[in-house]
Amino acid sequence: PRLRRRRPLAVGRAAVAWGPSATLIMGMASSGKSYWLSHQIKRQRGRVILWDTANEHVDGSKQGHDAGIQWDYQGSVAGFLAETMASPQTIRRARVWGNRREFRVLCQFVHDTGNCFFAVDEAHIVVPHQSQTEHPFRDLWVTHRHGGLAIAVCTWQAYGLPTYCRASPRLIMFRTDAQQDLAWVKREASAGSDLAAKLPNLKQGQFLQLNR
Repeated sequence: PRLRRRRPLAVGRAAVAWGPSATLIMGMASSGKSYWLSHQIKRQRGRVILWDTANEHVDGSKQGHDAGIQWDYQGSVAGFLAETMASPQTIRRARVWGNRREFRVLCQFVHDTGNCFFAVDEAHIVVPHQSQTEHPFRDLWVTHRHGGLAIAVCTWQAYGLPTYCRASPRLIMFRTDAQQDLAWVKREASAGSDLAAKLPNLKQGQFLQLNR
């Protein structure tokens, strides 16, 4: 694995090159991961779909994670699909939420249509933990390059995600003291790396990036 260390950064000022990719973003609550993700969304020029599990990302007219983002659609999966079918060119940025069944429907839509930036916040709540579980999210994660997808999953509990997510080519790691996650990072990092020891001491908005 190749470790890229970042110096302390102001929240929202660090960008990564996306393109077709699969990225796992991890960190404890209030570490800055969701706020950072929102700024990555702001930089996207193509279609963006955000699954907002906890309904945390507010409209751009308010003060919150996404102040400054203008969503073309915010609401249920059913409403999003209906508006997309009626006017496919008008929805460039969509923020949707719902239950696990609706998440499954959205993942199938993303898998079938491709060519977008698809982000899942609080992914451990909706992504099945078992890697063998048949689910359209697993399919789109595995085949993202063929579909022209950039996928980002954001979680405070990386060890609660299936192994195929934890095998992500790119890890963005914010502050965490979760022992299972730290033990996992220690195994994943190169021999002699003190990466896991650094994570509990990061300041809000700081992160370390591990490319594999």
